[in-house]
Amino acid sequence: MSTDPELRASDAERRRAAESMRTHYLDGRLTQDDFDERVERALSARTKGELAELTRDLPQEASPPPVPQRRRKVSVHVIGGLARDERGVAQDEYLFVTGIGGLDLDLSGAQIPPGGVDVKVWSVIGGVALTVPEGVTVEHSGFSLLGGIDDSTRGAAAGSPTVRLTFYSLIGGAAVEPPRGPRRRRLSRPRHRGLPPPPRL
Repeated sequence: MSTDPELRASDAERRRAAESMRTHYLDGRLTQDDFDERVERALSARTKGELAELTRDLPQEASPPPVPQRRRKVSVHVIGGLARDERGVAQDEYLFVTGIGGLDLDLSGAQIPPGGVDVKVWSVIGGVALTVPEGVTVEHSGFSLLGGIDDSTRGAAAGSPTVRLTFYSLIGGAAVEPPRGPRRRRLSRPRHRGLPPPPRL
């Protein structure tokens, strides 16, 4: 449905019209005299129709592309861990918060999105076991009072997908590793039941 040209224009609409004139002036579509005249008319316009008349001979400015929403998996526990074997396209972000518990996240069978994956873990007592696909860049940061980060991945070429691990814990370590042999359910590995031990430093 078209907008009634006789509707009164708001101050915000007048300012947007004036800013549009500035963009067209910088792009070379308006001379200095055209710009000055149209800005003055935009700021004094009473109706939407008067504003529309100012851009009748100018191309419509493209709207900025929408900002994509980040896909996120959030898991919060007082006591308890999480084991997740991801398939398909991985989430953009995994957020795990726990008092006592660990995270066992296997991304080796998942596709890493172009913007990479952020894995963020906060725990009082608990560790992280993170398995990543071959050929990804791994970045990690954080702090553990008792424990550390053991990264056994082999690096990747420049421009490869990135997995970023942020890990904070009082007691617990993080182990980042590539896939190992035939893929099995991680829960069958005793050392990954909720509280992965601190890695060998």
